[in-house]
Amino acid sequence: MKINFVSKLVVISFSIFLAGCAAFESHTPAIKGAVATVPTVTLNAPADGTHVSDSHITVNGTCTTDAGTVTISGSALSSGIATACASDVFSTSAALAPTEGEKTLTISQSTAAGTATKTISMTRNCAENYILIPADTTIGTPAFCMAKFEMKVKTNAGAAIFDGYNGGVPLDVSLYKPDSRPDGVPWVRITQADAILECASLGTGYHLITTREWNAMARNAEGVAANWESGVVGSGQMFRGNSDGVISASAIADGYSSAGTSLLAASSELDPYVGTGNAATDTFGAGKEQRRTFELSNGATIWDAAGNARDFNDVDGFGSTISYTGPGSSGLNDVFSPAATSFLSSIVISGGGVFNPNWLLPATAGLSNTTNFIGRFYISSNARTGRIISRGANFNPGNSPGLFAADFDTDNVTTSSSASFRCAKNF
Repeated sequence: MKINFVSKLVVISFSIFLAGCAAFESHTPAIKGAVATVPTVTLNAPADGTHVSDSHITVNGTCTTDAGTVTISGSALSSGIATACASDVFSTSAALAPTEGEKTLTISQSTAAGTATKTISMTRNCAENYILIPADTTIGTPAFCMAKFEMKVKTNAGAAIFDGYNGGVPLDVSLYKPDSRPDGVPWVRITQADAILECASLGTGYHLITTREWNAMARNAEGVAANWESGVVGSGQMFRGNSDGVISASAIADGYSSAGTSLLAASSELDPYVGTGNAATDTFGAGKEQRRTFELSNGATIWDAAGNARDFNDVDGFGSTISYTGPGSSGLNDVFSPAATSFLSSIVISGGGVFNPNWLLPATAGLSNTTNFIGRFYISSNARTGRIISRGANFNPGNSPGLFAADFDTDNVTTSSSASFRCAKNF
């Protein structure tokens, strides 16, 4: 009996031991799950050394879901953000700081077990409201920054002035600075010579846009299907901006224009027809052509490169003027017409150097204003000296506005109530 009792006791004890082991194993997953995992974070975009020019950039990569949240910070951003790590990936649109230069971008995840970070270097090529124009090997321009908008006015202290027309009276250039921004009527009644100085006052590398730089932008836009009525490059009409001399009945009351002019601000960047009284639902020839924006191959958008105000150029970047021999009578000429071809071959730059017709012509030979609405050249008659170039024409349809329109009938000390300017920046 003692043996049986002992045997039963051993059996019972062993059973209790096994039950305890089973209980211990059932709790192990809970203990393991509570242990924090050291996160890992990989940045897929942007890449280290990225150059950017837009206001936002997409940040994406892989992450560790245990950590839950990815934080993104650094001098490249206007402010830090946090985004979810879902299914081991993250993606978000980050607003960039508006200033130029080399910046950092840091992506981070943290758990109780540690923190993982990834830091890269980025360079913002262009300041806020300037866009990157890709290099053009035919014209010979490297990539550069160009004002997205025709220059508006601010005081030397930085306060925005919204009426650059100023009743047609020139502003005192010693009191103001140019500003690329959407709101405000363009700064007009300024001489080209003063526009050169005003752009240079913005800092190192800034200058009045040159003739070849302007055409690098225009040729790039020419090659984008979205800028053509047909959706096919070289076929049908191009958009031509505020160019019919008519603005919306409420443009002045709504702050898009000023009394006495058909110049328009671009206060609503989301509406490329703002102030014109037209819309994308109109047909070409009845308003749809009044779209004020052109798209570029890199996704950037430029405003009022055709119509609105004509924009002064600096022919060679040194403030030079040109001389030429025009046709027998002054007037508008198609860009590939015999009169224009003869005129272009006669241009001489006062500072020396050779003028290249590609600085003015479209890349697609044979385009005309009659068929494609690209604008015309206004050329003065006979021999002319001390002339400058302006581009895009203005809001008056009688001036044949268009992306490749150009005027050669003014000098560098004359002002016009519909002539503005646009600054650019070299790297």
